[in-house]
Amino acid sequence: MSQYNKHLQGYQQVRFNTASPQKLLIMCYDGAIQFLKKADMMMEKEQYDKANYNILRSMSFITELLATLDDSKSPEFTSSLRKLYLYIIERLRDAMRSQDREPIHESIRFLSSMKETWETAFRNLQVQQKIAV
Repeated sequence: MSQYNKHLQGYQQVRFNTASPQKLLIMCYDGAIQFLKKADMMMEKEQYDKANYNILRSMSFITELLATLDDSKSPEFTSSLRKLYLYIIERLRDAMRSQDREPIHESIRFLSSMKETWETAFRNLQVQQKIAV
């Protein structure tokens, strides 16, 4: 491993360890989307092993999102999110089986929209907290 990669890995570890729960959630969405974009490029080049590898990396982020769901806070909301995450995982499995890029595109659209929604919610929460002080 190069010195640069060691420093980068150390920086990323510190960034991860010091991030707020909200930031970690956004980082999971970013990771999933990033790997799906790589998978799409690899599939376009017909490098299916590399595409599948990146899809699996993306699925690990989605699995992490699934693991963070807390049914005690809002059971209906978490149930809906769980169903959507599981749907995305199934679509990505379809992409791996069929070597079709459309499920990847659909998953990127869903994840991007969800990420934007969370970012908006977090910004609104910050504004409300500032007003309440």
